Amino acid sequence: MILGILCTVCFVIFPFGFHTVDTGEVAIVKHFGEIRDVKEAGMYYDFWMTNKYIKYDIKVRNVEASTMAYSSDAQTMDIQMTIQYQIISDKVIDIATQYGKLEVLESRINSIALEKTKSVLSSHKAMDIIA
Repeated sequence: MILGILCTVCFVIFPFGFHTVDTGEVAIVKHFGEIRDVKEAGMYYDFWMTNKYIKYDIKVRNVEASTMAYSSDAQTMDIQMTIQYQIISDKVIDIATQYGKLEVLESRINSIALEKTKSVLSSHKAMDIIA
């Protein structure tokens, strides 16, 4: 009976401890909410009740953005652009602590890119931009 209970406990606890990090991803390992480690692609075993894996895509990502801007001579422009970015695996801990989720980082990248684009375009005349 003890052997049966032990086998049941092993079959319940053991399989949940395996974690897979796919190619093109990096995982942050949190131990009771504290970031402890970064794992590259591969298969790992950790105790599932204390360690949580949060995965980040490190492939090149595209963000579509559109806005309206003005030139220095007050001409309006509709701007559509594609922003490409890639997370460097060495900086994943910084990204996780500052932004948390990838969607928050993407939103921040989008807003900064639009702000900088408007700033650059507003310093040029419309005919110079077209040329």
